[in-house]
Amino acid sequence: MIANVSAADTAGDLAVISDDGNAEEPDIPDLYVEEDYNVTSDNIERYFPNGVLASNYSDCNLTFNGEFNDLGVLMISQRNVAINGRNSLLINTVFDVANNGIVLSNLTFLLNNSYYDNEGSAILVRGNNVTLDNVSINYTVPEDTESYGIYSAGTSRNPIHDLIIVNSEIFYEGQNFNADVYNYALRMDNTLNAFIANNTIDTRLVLRAGNFNG
Repeated sequence: MIANVSAADTAGDLAVISDDGNAEEPDIPDLYVEEDYNVTSDNIERYFPNGVLASNYSDCNLTFNGEFNDLGVLMISQRNVAINGRNSLLINTVFDVANNGIVLSNLTFLLNNSYYDNEGSAILVRGNNVTLDNVSINYTVPEDTESYGIYSAGTSRNPIHDLIIVNSEIFYEGQNFNADVYNYALRMDNTLNAFIANNTIDTRLVLRAGNFNG
């Protein structure tokens, strides 16, 4: 069941399904991948030098094992990559999904920092055909910081297509007293044919003055 979903400047088709909804759930992509790699905090620089997925790791499966602390933004710059967590915890470590055909699954995030170079988001989606399955985000946002749990950042010229978010949870606590700064657990801009189902979204925001000037 979906609860407390927020979206800003959203355009396009969005399927948000409750327990008694009628929309048909799409299949979770089962990517064909040529290689399977085991990623730990000891070897992550091999796969993400300077925080960017190396060019020889497209069409692969990366299994994240254990804790990853204070790595900042990890950019998934290659196509058709599946990242699966196995007893993993990402502490102040976030993803920029910058290409198509990416699957993130079984990942847990524990966050309390600002991520200005990731549009303030735990997961920034900039590619098409992206799937987030069984992802848990616990984000306590610093005071007066614009931020998002998940941000699908399409534009009118380059919309995002076919985003799937299922079986996931977002616990999001904003501490923003500035009426001109946004806090959303889920923001979707110009996102077409999205499917959002079977998620729990718990958002806690402070009372503040509103900006009604447009």
